[in-house]
Amino acid sequence: MLFQVADALRDDIQGDAPGAMPWATRMACIEAFVIHARVLRAFLWDPPRKGFPDDALAVDFFDDGVWEAIRENVQDGSFEGFRARAGAEIAHLSYRRTLGATDREWRFDVIAGVIGNAMRLFLANVSGDLLCTGFEERLRATWPTYLNHSIAMSFPPNCDEAPAH
Repeated sequence: MLFQVADALRDDIQGDAPGAMPWATRMACIEAFVIHARVLRAFLWDPPRKGFPDDALAVDFFDDGVWEAIRENVQDGSFEGFRARAGAEIAHLSYRRTLGATDREWRFDVIAGVIGNAMRLFLANVSGDLLCTGFEERLRATWPTYLNHSIAMSFPPNCDEAPAH
């Protein structure tokens, strides 16, 4: 859902007829995207919480500290303030909903890309014996095809310390 809704939102912005999606449909897509991103972000980055012992988390599939070390390879800066913003603007009735339109823009391509890279690392490192039958195939069928190709992931240097080449 996350990746397909991100595609629909991108098409509405950059496609042949920008802004052609009806307002209610666009808002439903934004809400679906944010809720799914919030759930997947929690799965990939949250530690276990005593109040929610039944929450499924990526850390549950690895020995202590292993997933956290693997996950360090994904830059997740686009999630700063995400949980609070998703709660205030989407999941709860809040006075923050009165913010201007430019303050309510979501970087859905960036967020979907970060989640996609993290899910790719999860699949590459989790024992297949721990996944339900067909999980990997269903996931790979829903995300962007570039995530199925072998690629090297690298990150730019800190531009304050070294020039980018």
